[in-house]
Amino acid sequence: MNIIKTSTLAVALMSSTALFAQETPFTIEGKIEGLEAPAKVFLYYSEGKNYIRDSVEVRNGSFTFQGKIKEPVYATIVQKKGRDVQAFYLEAGVISIRGASLATATIMGGETNRYYQQLKEALEPWNEKQKTLTREERAAQEESLETEKKAILAAFVQSHPNTVVSLRAIGDYGGFFPEVTDVEPLYNQLSEKVKQSDQGRGYAATIAKMKRTAIGQIAPVFGKNDPSGKSLQLTDFRGKYVLVDFWASWCKPCRAENPHVVKAYNKYKSKNFEILGVTLDTERQRDAWLKAVADDGLTWPQVIDGGEEKAADLYNVQAIPQNFLLDPQGKIIAKNLRGDELENKLAEILK
Repeated sequence: MNIIKTSTLAVALMSSTALFAQETPFTIEGKIEGLEAPAKVFLYYSEGKNYIRDSVEVRNGSFTFQGKIKEPVYATIVQKKGRDVQAFYLEAGVISIRGASLATATIMGGETNRYYQQLKEALEPWNEKQKTLTREERAAQEESLETEKKAILAAFVQSHPNTVVSLRAIGDYGGFFPEVTDVEPLYNQLSEKVKQSDQGRGYAATIAKMKRTAIGQIAPVFGKNDPSGKSLQLTDFRGKYVLVDFWASWCKPCRAENPHVVKAYNKYKSKNFEILGVTLDTERQRDAWLKAVADDGLTWPQVIDGGEEKAADLYNVQAIPQNFLLDPQGKIIAKNLRGDELENKLAEILK
């Protein structure tokens, strides 16, 4: 399945409410054989609503980061050049990173990193199985492979309710288009300590968004500006079946999906069906957005997701393309219709 992650995925586990009153110090001690001066490594992580970026110079293959953290958080460390990346959990105490490269380095230090290593080891057979399959075989076995992976993730969460690593496992379990009926039962099995962490509270807020956009719910209302600057409200489309279609000019899977949407629109636009395109392009990308609209033949209403309150956030859009089909009363009746699925669904409801 081709999709593009959106920035909301990065903040899905964040919250501004802190669990711990005090920050505790951390130290990262790195020794990478392949990193010789001049070289630089970058550390990225999020704490609450703050996205933190730090960097240090490498000296004789060694580097050190120091700082303070409120609770264990997922982090990545990256070499300045190339794709040498390592993911781990930043937590209080000393974390050691040793190896011939960042990507293959061994991480030592901290209970959370031990749990994270256990999760990676549990998934390793599944990952190896994926690697051995051809693209055609993976496509044919997509459903069974997904079921197998979910079973591994669910088992980890159930046996590790006291670590924030399980929150990451739940996020992976839900995938790019999570449903509350899938992830909430797993979240409910977590300890209160994890639920009351910054990340736990953040995921609870995400679950609340999932509930607002579940099938059968009245779709969250928003208003955005069209290319001329005119404000369009979702309620303007009451009385029609409407597809709220999240996309962007820079999203290759979106552009590949557009011909299917155009085909469905041309077939059913005269039968009480409309589309509201919501682009994740920014104002600086306006020209690229309008060019993509023209090039792809998107003749339905389009708005740009500007302003402080993002429609993508209201709808918990973590990847695009993503769409929501509403009935004339504004109730969500289907989601994520790809390829011929949209046309087939419209054929069903607009007989």
